[in-house]
Amino acid sequence: MEISPHRILLVDDDVHLLNMAEKIIERLGYNVIAHTNSDDALQIFKDLPSQFDLVITDYRMPGMNGAELSREILKVAPDIPIIMCSGFTSEFSGEDADALGIKRFIRKPLMKKDFALLIEDALSEN
Repeated sequence: MEISPHRILLVDDDVHLLNMAEKIIERLGYNVIAHTNSDDALQIFKDLPSQFDLVITDYRMPGMNGAELSREILKVAPDIPIIMCSGFTSEFSGEDADALGIKRFIRKPLMKKDFALLIEDALSEN
């Protein structure tokens, strides 16, 4: 399989879920930079914003949650697509994502086919 030139920043504080999502994304042929700490992920993004084509973040994380991370990323790169993931239905919704400027939202657990289509759709936007 040929590696895609697309680079994805993946952020989730749950190491197990992060590793699983990273493997799925890599098997789809994308380059992945994965982080469990949203502050570290934001700093890497700020240092090299043009190196990323997509951000995928969990909503519920200690410290800076996914909504706050997304808000900061969009200040640096207003056009970057962001996919927000959440397993908690009452804390964050598709409407909340839309209000932040996040066009895509997916509920956990992630199903490979749905996740793949969402990533492809987000990347085709740019």
